[in-house]
Amino acid sequence: MPHSLDSSSPMIVSSPVLSLLLFAPGALTAPGNSRDAHRFSTYTTISSNPSIAPTTGKAVFIEIEDGLRRLEDRRYMSQRFVPSEKKSELISKLALSAKLERALRWRMDKQDAVRRPRVKSG
Repeated sequence: MPHSLDSSSPMIVSSPVLSLLLFAPGALTAPGNSRDAHRFSTYTTISSNPSIAPTTGKAVFIEIEDGLRRLEDRRYMSQRFVPSEKKSELISKLALSAKLERALRWRMDKQDAVRRPRVKSG
């Protein structure tokens, strides 16, 4: 396997013909032009199998509609977590507390502060 001109790592080449084109001495330089004697190759190939197939607008809508229909399945609706008002309030307080704690920790770390364990009150 040929090595890259700017590193010691081996280069992966997809075909022997491409390998001959890229790494044959003088294949990429103009005759008599010493300035281009060490030109690096940037040759890329186009994939014959595209990763994303072109879709029509109607196919996209059908796919979205199918996904929404699957979300409305009764089996999934019975398993879905729906918090009560009290539980929702507790979750939002905990989330705010975690955000404030993270911001305070970030601010204190930037000021070289000494972190002390938090004393719980009441």
